Amino acid sequence: GKLLDVKRARVELPVREAAGGFYVAIDGIEGSGKTTQVEALAKWLRGMGCRVLTVREPYTAEVRKIVRERDVDVEAEVLLYVADRIIMQREFLLPALRGGAVVVGDRSPYSTAAYQSALGYPEELIWALHSRLRMPDVAIILDVPVDVALKRSPPHNKYQRAELLERVREN
Repeated sequence: GKLLDVKRARVELPVREAAGGFYVAIDGIEGSGKTTQVEALAKWLRGMGCRVLTVREPYTAEVRKIVRERDVDVEAEVLLYVADRIIMQREFLLPALRGGAVVVGDRSPYSTAAYQSALGYPEELIWALHSRLRMPDVAIILDVPVDVALKRSPPHNKYQRAELLERVREN
């Protein structure tokens, strides 16, 4: 007899959406001024009467620790960042948006696409892994020359190498 009976059916995967709020992400290479601009934009929006929340990626302390302290390969990095975003969206972003908040994020899937594809991971796979996540309504990409960025933020992690940052800027 048959051990497995396979039935094919079209399946619609749910997309993580949240009506009511607005999601802005600010991206750029290390030292481009993302955190400064997130804070400035949040302050300005609050002054305009908006309820504003900010979030920084990686969101979870565990993922931050792994990517900063362990020598993980690029595929593991991609999967860790995607898993971290799923957690962040479930716990923070989607509830905030449903509540009508403006969320200003320090990094987004665009960072993963830029950095990890510069390290050789196929960009198409990165976007496929993010396909069910809530993407920013607006993404602001800060483009700063690598020498300026390195002066602002001296190398303190494996991503802050001039040759890598140049490839990331091109992405």
